[in-house]
Amino acid sequence: MLPVLEQVSTQPVKVDSGTYGADDFAEYARQVPGLFMRMGVTPAQLADKPVWPTHSPGFQVDDHALSVGIAALSRMTLSYMQAPPR
Repeated sequence: MLPVLEQVSTQPVKVDSGTYGADDFAEYARQVPGLFMRMGVTPAQLADKPVWPTHSPGFQVDDHALSVGIAALSRMTLSYMQAPPR
């Protein structure tokens, strides 16, 4: 999926070991192949300022990031559907 993400991203795509926080995703991915994707959505005017975290009332999103996320998820889905059966 990395090449697909690189096609739609406006910034370099980074792969790291990351964290899954309190999410059960890591356990799900042990059973079914998957990936956990995080996107930078902070508005440009707030780039070097303190920002509210997700799931809080002050959280702000750059609306353009939403279209990039939609494109990424759509292309990954289409790529997966077109892949040969395993």
